Amino acid sequence: IAAAEERPDLVAAHRGLEFFRHPGLERYKELRKAAEKQDGWAEVRAAVLDYLHTGRRPDLAAKGAAPWPLPVPEVRYPQERARAGQRELFPDRKTLIDIALFEKRFDDAIALYGEMGKERIAALGLGRVVARAVAKTHPEVALAIWRGIVDRLIAETTPRAYTEAGTFLGQMRKVYEACGREADWQALLTELRRTHRAKRRLQVVLDGLAGTGRKLVG
Repeated sequence: IAAAEERPDLVAAHRGLEFFRHPGLERYKELRKAAEKQDGWAEVRAAVLDYLHTGRRPDLAAKGAAPWPLPVPEVRYPQERARAGQRELFPDRKTLIDIALFEKRFDDAIALYGEMGKERIAALGLGRVVARAVAKTHPEVALAIWRGIVDRLIAETTPRAYTEAGTFLGQMRKVYEACGREADWQALLTELRRTHRAKRRLQVVLDGLAGTGRKLVG
């Protein structure tokens, strides 16, 4: 209806409401596209990022708060709260990281990922996304994330996990080679061989990564 009435501000307001109900990168993109049509994206973006950090809905802000630059839709939904036993919904670091990577704010994404603490253990998928995105600009960060993933996979002591660990080790090898650090790559393989010498299935994976099909000496 808003689009039919040629009300880009109202279209953007509805996109904002959809974002607040279900935050995510795709809805963020939709909101940006709508808000840019009325030259109001800078203010909307600042309010949205603050919401993801604090959980304070800008369209439901208390008196005296910075005004929400979009009009009020016909229907609004109340602020969602974490259910009993559920972790707090904010800060929504997952969405903040997705947005930071999309906007190529890699330092911000890395800082947010670091703030996750123990949550990172349960967010292996997010770690993979961050490492892949920052591998060229922040190789040490990518290598550290991948190494943590490799160690957790090896600890599962299953053939499937060893194979998956090999995939991440292969990504690490590419970064080491791109940085001219082949010696560090070989040292990593040697360390893994020595630490996990009893895991024969893992040794086979490491043989393949060595590129010779034979065990490394040392």
